[in-house]
Amino acid sequence: MKTRTHFSSALLRPLPLLIALSAAGAQAQTPGVAQAVESVVGKTYSGSAANAGMALEQIAALPGEVAPFALSFKEWNAKELAGRPRIAVPSYGVSFIRSAEAFASTASAGGLLSSARRAVKYQTALAGVKEDLFPQLADEAYADLVKRFADAGIDVVPQEDFRAALDVADIWVEGNRSQGSRKLDGRADKGWSVHGARAAPLLKGMSMDSMFGMPGSLGAVQNAGVSVNAVTVHPLLVLDYIALDSSGNSTFARNASISANTVFSISPASRVDFGYKEKKMPGTGYGGALTLEGPVASNEPFAAIAETEDRSDNTAVHNALALVGFGSVYKQSKVFAVEAAEKRYIALARAAYRSFNQAIVDQVRKARASGTPSS
Repeated sequence: MKTRTHFSSALLRPLPLLIALSAAGAQAQTPGVAQAVESVVGKTYSGSAANAGMALEQIAALPGEVAPFALSFKEWNAKELAGRPRIAVPSYGVSFIRSAEAFASTASAGGLLSSARRAVKYQTALAGVKEDLFPQLADEAYADLVKRFADAGIDVVPQEDFRAALDVADIWVEGNRSQGSRKLDGRADKGWSVHGARAAPLLKGMSMDSMFGMPGSLGAVQNAGVSVNAVTVHPLLVLDYIALDSSGNSTFARNASISANTVFSISPASRVDFGYKEKKMPGTGYGGALTLEGPVASNEPFAAIAETEDRSDNTAVHNALALVGFGSVYKQSKVFAVEAAEKRYIALARAAYRSFNQAIVDQVRKARASGTPSS
């Protein structure tokens, strides 16, 4: 079943603007009744379909608690987590994917047949979640990590003590929020807004923005870590709402397709950077990172997807041209709103940060079990 609404023609604007649109679209839209859609184009045909899924009202009525995420980190120098007896968490960021788009065609970009290709493009935006919930979830995630460290008997430096040890101030992201877009998973361009916890704000170069400034930021906090005898830990949790897959994009592809599935996941862009120094000095000291091999997804329903605009070319005209031997440059372009049941989105976000945080605590315990922290 296809549902048309007038979500906004602005969805066709660049990805950073889609984030603002996503915020504006938090008001209720015409509910969708699908969790996945797919489109295929070929030489003389095109088509799209939506699966028969749950209505948004049904999803909203589901339980408010969901299962934890099963995740494990890929380690890089994880032993350095035991480099000092205390832990400091100067920054904690949570990035929320707010928009996504993908493109597929029957020819490679710039290839021999690129001037006579059929193509399909999807643009999506997250709606249904109030804007003030994003920074709130970042605050919750930081508080949860600190509590888990305390429950595990790991000494966490109070923020006021850590701030007192800092000898520089220009290392924080202005406004404790940033936004941007790029290809995150090799399949689709994603737009995001990243929020820092108020008690552990975003560091420059460590908030999915430009990495410019990271060495200075890390060097400064690691110098402060010397004063408080701590390893500094910087989690960045990235939460996604959509899985976009595409095929085609090669010179002799017979067809091209895109599928969009409403899947809540912890993105592989998530990471935890950490480090310490033996003494105060310029630059950075010992350190490493914890990363993910791929997305860690939940199968819990949380949203419905609905087509809001169809910008496609006229199918009949292009099919007729193809049948009489003319090259077809038919373009199918569709815009979708992914309307989340807010209660379910919050439940999944909380399950995600709890699982992410517990995995961090487990890594610190594992590192300490392998070697005694330096004094």
